[in-house]
Amino acid sequence: MRSRAHLRFCAAAAGLALFAGTALAQSPGQPSSEAGHALARKLCSTCHMTESAIAAPVTVGIPSLAAIANKAGQRREAIEATLVAPPHPMPDVQLTRGEIADLVTYLDTLRKDRAGPSWAPSPEPGPGRLKLPGQG
Repeated sequence: MRSRAHLRFCAAAAGLALFAGTALAQSPGQPSSEAGHALARKLCSTCHMTESAIAAPVTVGIPSLAAIANKAGQRREAIEATLVAPPHPMPDVQLTRGEIADLVTYLDTLRKDRAGPSWAPSPEPGPGRLKLPGQG
């Protein structure tokens, strides 16, 4: 019986450590280009080309994510506004602030011209909140 109790304790401790590690790695105040890339593959790849080589066809006339990131005069605020209130025919998937920050951070990695400031949102003072344009 003691060995079973010990095994249960070890399994519970390992599960808690895994959960704590995941929570720390996904701090809500830190946008992640990796999370943004995964989200772009999941939500955007039906219409927008998300990779340099893609197996599935995309609709003609819809820009790739790289083209969006490298559009002349493109700004983080414009991308955020589009994600908050997408124009027709883009679906409104009701993204969280964190998901928007992750997507914008990913798009920032696709920019060829690095002369301007990073698009990654700045953490707002406080417990893991991001300040997006239009928020007071």
